[in-house]
Amino acid sequence: QSQARTWGCDASTGRWMRWQNGIADTSASSGAQLSAANVVVLSVAVVDNGGVPETALAGTGGTGYVQSGCSSIAVEWLKPDLASPIQLTDANGQPVTLAPGNTWVELVPTTGSIAVA
Repeated sequence: QSQARTWGCDASTGRWMRWQNGIADTSASSGAQLSAANVVVLSVAVVDNGGVPETALAGTGGTGYVQSGCSSIAVEWLKPDLASPIQLTDANGQPVTLAPGNTWVELVPTTGSIAVA
């Protein structure tokens, strides 16, 4: 069963709040709604590794979005090899930096969909 995960920005804090199937996603320990300074959503290939789905990141790239400070930007991503960090660039090929604070990375299969409002 598919679960819809959504993020909405709290304008008073500039943080992205996480929802799952329309219900606030909360911490099991504190009960507080999960939030992030940055949300990185990447469209990724999924390969069959002996019957186990595996996300293919190393040696690949694709499209995605970076959400930070109540704004969203389309990005291209690239991870040349296992040892390299994921590189994020904007439409002009310029590096995209993240705001200080925690970051959530959502990996969405290329067969899935990403909607940004």
